[in-house]
Amino acid sequence: MNQKTENTLNEIFQGEWNLHAYKQLQYKNTFIESQEEETIPSLMDWYQNKRSGKVSYAGMRLKKMLPFLPSKEQYEITLLLLQGSKTDAEYVAQYLNAFRYNKTHKPITWRDEYIPLVKQAWERHHGPSLAQLVIQYMTIDYVRTQAEALSEISKVYFELCRRLVHDRTFKIDTHKLKALVDINAYLFILSESKLGITSQEARRLLYQWIAITASLYSDPYYYRSVVNLPFFHLSLRKLQGLDTAIYLLLEMEQEDVVKQFVAWSRLVDNKLCDKKQEFRRNCIGSNTENHIQLANLIIENLPEDLIYIAHPQEDYRNYIHHIAHPFAEIPPYILDAPEERSENKTSESLEATTTRLNNPLAQKLMEELGDTKG
Repeated sequence: MNQKTENTLNEIFQGEWNLHAYKQLQYKNTFIESQEEETIPSLMDWYQNKRSGKVSYAGMRLKKMLPFLPSKEQYEITLLLLQGSKTDAEYVAQYLNAFRYNKTHKPITWRDEYIPLVKQAWERHHGPSLAQLVIQYMTIDYVRTQAEALSEISKVYFELCRRLVHDRTFKIDTHKLKALVDINAYLFILSESKLGITSQEARRLLYQWIAITASLYSDPYYYRSVVNLPFFHLSLRKLQGLDTAIYLLLEMEQEDVVKQFVAWSRLVDNKLCDKKQEFRRNCIGSNTENHIQLANLIIENLPEDLIYIAHPQEDYRNYIHHIAHPFAEIPPYILDAPEERSENKTSESLEATTTRLNNPLAQKLMEELGDTKG
């Protein structure tokens, strides 16, 4: 980071910034532990013997056992399942990916011995979990040869862009990308790839972040579901991850946009403080009601030309990647938006929306918040 950017961030955040979100966006090599081999008994024989009549049963049993076995036995089963059906190969690939993500599955330690089998399984099945393994563990030359096929899997498109971001032969589809990722991830790829960003889009993204999050928070139903939204420290600049967005915009030489946004946010912060003091003096409203009023106050003070973003006609949750992190795509139903419009933009945007709503991350959030209002 250059000194000018660091000084600007210090001034904006009074030294309280860490770019945690930025660090998470960077590609990282995975530490590999070496393990010793060990075989498994009869189930593996049944699975390999197509005449045993027990292939499906053995596969089912091996998959159920897999998370609970020592790593030595996991290794043998993993090698076997990677050579099986698409369902079996994808199943074990989820556990291999969990070694990095530490999510729902107990992870299986990655070994370089898996590389040829992962390549074979990927080239046969083109499954999303296998695609993640290819992007993470295969050589850059191999990933490059598979880029076209990998690009067709929306779930891994950001990871593919991140891995090939410095490869001049790889063309990033920014329209596709912004429909699949949050604002920080989008800005990260634009910055790393040197594609850059226009001041118009940079400005819109900063206010869109505030507008969509405040809109979600201003709805009483959603407020009960997402009460931990980090919005009400009475400083908009403390919204989680916003420091990374500002850092990336500064890196793309959008200082004027950042300055204008920071000046606006400070004015709104003052109004929020005044409003909160009014609540305390008059002892009016419940905590929930007051916070909803603060969210509405933020919306009311958006720049006039961007306030349309705060009033989506679709579910607010469709525009949130995860809590407080809106997608980078502009809401597609805005037909008279003053930017990024051309004769074919509407169809492009609607297509992107369909892709985005199939994003498992968006679906997971919708499940967490509930599919119907109650």
